[in-house]
Order: sequence, then structure tokens, then C-alpha cells
Amino acid sequence: MEERKGAVTLRGNAFTLVGKEVKVGDKAPDVELLDNDLKPVKFSAFKGKVVIVSSVPSLDTPTCDMETRRFNTEAEIDFVIERVVQAVTKLREMSPLYEMAKEGIDLKSVEWTRD
Repeated sequence: MEERKGAVTLRGNAFTLVGKEVKVGDKAPDVELLDNDLKPVKFSAFKGKVVIVSSVPSLDTPTCDMETRRFNTEAEIDFVIERVVQAVTKLREMSPLYEMAKEGIDLKSVEWTRD
């Protein structure tokens, strides 16, 4: 299994992570996680749903403590998801490129000019 030495630090101490790094755009591996009741659950159980994965190695660090406090109820998570959807929807409404794509125009076929 792949080892990534020094991939993370905790209080200035470097740690080795084991396993393949997941990068933006990668399909999430079907790992087994612990749910809020500390019961095992496979990632595939959430297929088709928006998922926020929060990895908290220790509540003794300010960042992990803050992250845990911020997203600790289902209502808060639902609120954040709704706000993100609203923001993306607003940006799409303001974008002429989005409107063109919605109308079926292949943006790669558009000849762009600069004035």
C-alpha cells in the first residue's frame, strides 16, 4: 500500500498517511466510515446524495474543534447545502455562457473575439 511520508502534521509533528491520495475529480473510494453514532457505514450507502465528509483526528486542535462545532447538526448541514445551491444557481443565472449551454449551443464551437 502506498505511503505518503509527512503528508500531514499535527502540532508540528509530521505523520505518514497510508493509501492512495484522493484528488479533485477522482471517484470517491467505497471506504468504511463511522457515522454519528460511531457505527460503520460504507460510503456507497450515500450514492446520489450530497455528502460532507469531516475527518477529525483530534478535538485538541483549534481547527478540528472549530470544524466539529460548525457542522454538528443535520439542520446546519442542510442549511449549508441550501446556501451553496442558492449561490451556484445565482451565478448560473448571471452567466451568459450558462444560458448558451442550456440552449444547446456547443461552447467549443463558438468563435470568441476580443475587443
